[in-house]
Amino acid sequence: MPRYTTRQREALLDYLSRHPDQPLTVREIAAGVEPDGVSLSAVYRNLAELEAAGKLTAVITQNI
Repeated sequence: MPRYTTRQREALLDYLSRHPDQPLTVREIAAGVEPDGVSLSAVYRNLAELEAAGKLTAVITQNI
């Protein structure tokens, strides 16, 4: 099944391309694309799909 590029995904990819080497939290990304009408759930969904496709890498940190 083909994957379509949505307006939300385009906004997310645009935001990420403007911050290529900056580690960002999901909340920071969501705040950056919120003006484009992208919801927090859409950010999580798209990031998961992009990670599964090998387009980005998630890094999980733990504050002790």
